[in-house]
Amino acid sequence: PNLRDLERAGEMPGVRVVTKPGINVCYLAMNTEKPPFDDVRVRQAVAYAIDKRSLIESAYDGKADPAESMCPASMAGHLALEDREPHRETARKQLELAGVAPGLEIELWYPVIQRTYLPDSSATAIQIQQDLKAVGIEAKLRKVEWAAYLSGTANGEHDLCILGWMADIFDPDNFLYVLLDKDNAVKPAENRSFYKGEEVHRLLIEAQRTSDWPKREKLYHDAQRILHREVPVIPLATVPDYRVLRDNVEGYEIYPAGGEYFRHVSIRPGP
Repeated sequence: PNLRDLERAGEMPGVRVVTKPGINVCYLAMNTEKPPFDDVRVRQAVAYAIDKRSLIESAYDGKADPAESMCPASMAGHLALEDREPHRETARKQLELAGVAPGLEIELWYPVIQRTYLPDSSATAIQIQQDLKAVGIEAKLRKVEWAAYLSGTANGEHDLCILGWMADIFDPDNFLYVLLDKDNAVKPAENRSFYKGEEVHRLLIEAQRTSDWPKREKLYHDAQRILHREVPVIPLATVPDYRVLRDNVEGYEIYPAGGEYFRHVSIRPGP
């Protein structure tokens, strides 16, 4: 359902809204192969520029949670990081240190379609554009059809792009390795930031090779700390899963890793 329709749906007779924590993340990827986003100070500046709470109010109707990590909070292995608060003066200072003068022109890609993690792509892009403008970055918006969007961003045609991920399996590897490891930065890439951090790679590969969960968890925590510092992507929001059901639907459960399964669902006969 459209997030803006949830309140009204919950008031309708014969209908109920069900929800579970979302295992997804919407994020802003910066193409680290293109100047000036090959400079960590510029990426940090962008992170300080973006006001996630304002973004969630304007683009998610307030019905999402700010994301501080690419490993969702509802997933084992998530590290509760102290996220950056928006601070325009710090953003401007980082740009100055990187030698970037006010008025930098870049292109921000965003997709036409609606996704669970991106219910209003236009509002999301506009909010990010406004936040960047406030620190001296002029972002030209480019709205792209979905197939061309996936192809173009996979081949590094963007400066910045808005994307997201929903769990295929309930494991941090499905987010951190898929989206941020150097193995997946080969074009056409799933890693849309083209980040190739060697230490993160070492940690993620080591985590793949052990079944000792406490050891794996520490490896993922260490990787998240590095990613938060080096900022190849900016996690923006995680959206709870919502469904609207008639009261006579029984046995339906929201599946945590995507997909819809109806093998246990039945429809109770009416009076």
